[in-house]
Amino acid sequence: ECGIPYFFLAGDFVSGMGMITPDDLIREMVCVRRLFSRIEPKMLLVQGNHDPSYSTIPGHGYAESLTTEQIYEYMFRFQTQYPNRVFGEDGTYFYADDSARKMRYIVLNAHDTPNDDVKPDGFPVYPKMKCLGFGQTQLRWFAETALDVPAADSGTDVVWTVVLCTHESVCGDEEYYNRELILGLIDAFRKHTVYEGTSDCAEPEYNASVRADFTGRGGDFAVWVGGHTHRDMVQNVNGILCLTTASDSFNDIGNTDEQCFDIFTVNKAEHTICATRIGRGGDREFSYETY
Repeated sequence: ECGIPYFFLAGDFVSGMGMITPDDLIREMVCVRRLFSRIEPKMLLVQGNHDPSYSTIPGHGYAESLTTEQIYEYMFRFQTQYPNRVFGEDGTYFYADDSARKMRYIVLNAHDTPNDDVKPDGFPVYPKMKCLGFGQTQLRWFAETALDVPAADSGTDVVWTVVLCTHESVCGDEEYYNRELILGLIDAFRKHTVYEGTSDCAEPEYNASVRADFTGRGGDFAVWVGGHTHRDMVQNVNGILCLTTASDSFNDIGNTDEQCFDIFTVNKAEHTICATRIGRGGDREFSYETY
């Protein structure tokens, strides 16, 4: 009713409490989809670290993972039926366009594992609970497809503006493979320049190289949003705004604090963002750089 074009559900929308079977985890995903059914056409789901993680082995919580195919089937496949969305190779990352407002909303998978291989002891080689980063294929798609926004309309100077969402947007002490390549691509996109980067990761399977030339194209980048931290946080990385919205998972039920989510209003003319808080917490205001 308010004309909000899209909603990010930024990951960890199932309990994933460690000791749970994969069937139970999938049933929770189905339940969450049903709860949000009224806004499903506007809902942009993002994979978190808890969503694919479970364990049937006592003493090893979160040690096992759903396969990429299972994650796609229960988290992403239904999203492909809605218009104005373009998906990457494995279907766990995509973008959605609001052409009327010239806004592009990009969802990336920050738990992009090299494969779903399992070790002889039954545990995955790359558990999705702990592996945080972006692989070569997703990075190339981000550079060549997601950031390839339409040119400004002839006779106007209105450019497209990009918003990025991953489960983890703010970087703490965790090893976040290839986040610096994502930031480099964003910086070149908003400055209309060339970026070329190569990573040398502690886990060699994440090593990647990207190159993108945004000379004479590109657009504005508003913000990289996420969750994961269960609290409001803000980072400014070389002028790129990164922030999180607090979780409502620990809030008291039965009062106005039981919810916690933000409504973002992006003022493209003034290059500002107003985050209106519903539930616990307060409103926030930010500005973002343009070139």
